[in-house]
Amino acid sequence: MRWMILPGMLLAGAAHAALLTPTEAEALGDRVCKPAQHGMLDCQTVAPPQVAEPNPSDPKQLKPTDFGESIPATSMVADAPMKPTMDAIPEKLAGNSVKIGWDMGYGTTAEYWEVWDNGVMRLRSQDFTQRPLADGGVGGVKIMATQSGVATIDELTAGRHALLVRLCNTITPQGKRSDKPACTSISGQTWVAGQGADAEGNKPDAPQIDWLPSVTTGEAIDLAWNMWWGNPGRYWQVLDNGAVLLESAAFEVSDAHSQSGRVSVAGLMPGKHALSIKLCTALDCAESAAGNVEVIIPNSTPLPPNLALQATTVDGWVVGWSLPRYASSKKPGHWQWLDPESGAAFGKVQTAIRECMAPDAITPKTRVASWCGEGRVARLDLAGDLAVRVCQGEVCTESTGFSPDEAEAAASQPKGDTLSRQ
Repeated sequence: MRWMILPGMLLAGAAHAALLTPTEAEALGDRVCKPAQHGMLDCQTVAPPQVAEPNPSDPKQLKPTDFGESIPATSMVADAPMKPTMDAIPEKLAGNSVKIGWDMGYGTTAEYWEVWDNGVMRLRSQDFTQRPLADGGVGGVKIMATQSGVATIDELTAGRHALLVRLCNTITPQGKRSDKPACTSISGQTWVAGQGADAEGNKPDAPQIDWLPSVTTGEAIDLAWNMWWGNPGRYWQVLDNGAVLLESAAFEVSDAHSQSGRVSVAGLMPGKHALSIKLCTALDCAESAAGNVEVIIPNSTPLPPNLALQATTVDGWVVGWSLPRYASSKKPGHWQWLDPESGAAFGKVQTAIRECMAPDAITPKTRVASWCGEGRVARLDLAGDLAVRVCQGEVCTESTGFSPDEAEAAASQPKGDTLSRQ
């Protein structure tokens, strides 16, 4: 495998290469990352671009005017960069790499920019360039972008890739660093052909949802669908009011002209839900009519977080947790490791939580839109099983016990054995 190097970047020493969790990779700093096993990232630090020596002929910035107390103090929040324009991304790639390019014509520039692939950060950089926005030709005026960025993301796996470019600032107008970056995003998607992810194929025909109850009292919903005759798809999604709840490549029936699938959706939050099925081949999709369901009573036993082993380290493990978004009214605020036998918490209270598509604990070919986090657990801190407590304010849910030792042993067995359990 090879690294993607941006113009102007210098690779740091080999000691700066590391196997990081997605949360660790999101810490400030310039790095390029490539996917590793079990959701980890193989990241290498790169040196930020050198600051050019000031040119005496450059215009000087005016000193700020002191208006005394007649004008309110400026907000301590950083200004978000102006939204750029992104180069067109091919719908289908011949290889497994994609070139990302963007330009900003005017407005607030960015301190750094990132490239995210399917919810995982692949690049963070302070390296910018300026590309021409328009060339006036002979005797004309070449108009340059205020700020541009170019990168190539390599080693894309077969399947669909949702690509996101984020431009961010953390420095406030007072020159202080804000705790929360102010970011602007642009997105696109592409498809990588490969084994089990053929890029060719006709657009699927629309599926039909089987009967759904109009009202439920919090119990699990059996969601089944059929595409009785037509072009089949490669994968399918469950949508709620247009937002993806889960994605699956598992079918109950799949032949040349018909398909069907089924999933149990447990823990939907109270309120009205418009559930539909989208059947897809590459980026071509067909969506069913929506089935309307109203949940009038919350689930008395909220879904617990699911734990999974991500990596084994010299002195312990990296363990991740996930909680389906459809079972959570809003993003959790914090989480902490627990001893499930005593109920005692240990380690720091963590606030790093992100959106992800997490594998279902029962059906590995199904990925669920979830809130996710991960952390390192030392063997010395763990006498038996491990659990996690995930909280929204004062309301918390806890996982059942999970044994990293058992998961580590299962990881060495032939494929098909699960690495996680609830």
